[in-house]
Amino acid sequence: MATWVVGDVHGYFDEFIELISNPEIRDDDTIILIGDIIDRGPKSVEMLKWAMENITDNGRFQMVCGNHEDNIINDYDNQKKYFDRWSPNGNYGEADISILNSNYRFDVYMNAAGYTQVKDVEPMIDWFRTLPLTKRVTITTPEGLQQTYVIAHGWYRSNFSRMNILWYRDVEDFTNRFLPDYIPENGEILVHGHTPVFKIYGYPEDGVVHFREHSINIDCGSYNPEWGGRLGALRLEDRKTLYVQTGEPRKES
Repeated sequence: MATWVVGDVHGYFDEFIELISNPEIRDDDTIILIGDIIDRGPKSVEMLKWAMENITDNGRFQMVCGNHEDNIINDYDNQKKYFDRWSPNGNYGEADISILNSNYRFDVYMNAAGYTQVKDVEPMIDWFRTLPLTKRVTITTPEGLQQTYVIAHGWYRSNFSRMNILWYRDVEDFTNRFLPDYIPENGEILVHGHTPVFKIYGYPEDGVVHFREHSINIDCGSYNPEWGGRLGALRLEDRKTLYVQTGEPRKES
């Protein structure tokens, strides 16, 4: 059995299914999603339904929480506080879903799929809450060595807050300047997503898994097909990568 980590899907459900159907991925392999499975892409609802039906904590399909999932949790909680304050006799669940007006139009694409009230998406939000922030996986390399990976959406330090784990980037504000590499505590390697691997952000290539000494970025920019984005997967045992294109490769200027 092998362990694969899949980068930010962002609603590219068809490409995700194509990726995990690659013959390199065997039926007994474990697949861990790095978070941000929703928003931006064309089939966020389908991707979310698939995830809720297939992802478990220790099963074949697993997942850590991304900042886009956390956005919806926070939006729901913040709007509920506001609703309860100004509508003390109202039923928050029966409110129009437009009250969940996130930056990435969660309410719009959910409404289009028939989820018209807040209560319709509460099971999804409850599911988001169950997602862990990190996972640790120890694999055996082809050379017979043991290697531990810590998997987190944005970045990781043992003293990081939830927000830092979900939002921290490996480049400073997209200014082409890399921040210091991950510092292992016990020889582990960090696998993360969140920051799209594109040349305009300082990476050497567009849409390709980026390896540093102690960290690996697998967000290949699926959400930006006009930049030649991809959906990527990494096999931890030998660091083999797989890709599915979500757009045309960007032409060099």
